[in-house]
Amino acid sequence: MEINSTGLRDYEASDASRVLDALVAAFEEDPAFLHLFPSLSGRRRALRWLHATAIRTAMRNSGNVNITGEGAGVCIWYPEGTFPPPNTAYLSLLGALGHLPPSSIPRSLRALFLLQSKHPKGMPHLYVEVLGVDPSVQRGGHGSSLLGNVCEQADSGGLPVYLETSKETNLTYYSRFGFEVTETVSVKNGPPYWLMLREARG
Repeated sequence: MEINSTGLRDYEASDASRVLDALVAAFEEDPAFLHLFPSLSGRRRALRWLHATAIRTAMRNSGNVNITGEGAGVCIWYPEGTFPPPNTAYLSLLGALGHLPPSSIPRSLRALFLLQSKHPKGMPHLYVEVLGVDPSVQRGGHGSSLLGNVCEQADSGGLPVYLETSKETNLTYYSRFGFEVTETVSVKNGPPYWLMLREARG
């Protein structure tokens, strides 16, 4: 898939503020986060801390963080054999929990453990952990550049790509890249998560 001219590049520490602003805006109305963090102010704080932790964890454990539009679009993804990161990497996640609304912590852990239990095992693959674009520039090719880049990397190695989404409107979008739903799961009283796989090509 051809990458368009949205300025795709690797994330740098100086991009942090813009990137986190974009991810908060991209996910503040996501059904999963609406369930986990009902308060808008609490949700925004949680999204900022969770995504900052995800970026640090990826960069310290052989993951990739790509951006477009000087941080308006963001993709956190892991090459073959690098996800999940070592158990020690989750110590930073436990630290991040202290920044979450206390009532949301049990819900957050149930969702985390559910998705971890469903993650493909024994199958080499690339994993898209986060794909988000600031709503102010959505439909500008940022998501296509970011996801297209991952798909190209997968095709060069003949590998599948895996991701999850809790937003039903994303299903059609991801299907354009060849992703198909493999399973739908949910936590108690929570929204569904669609687990999606793009089969190996190339």
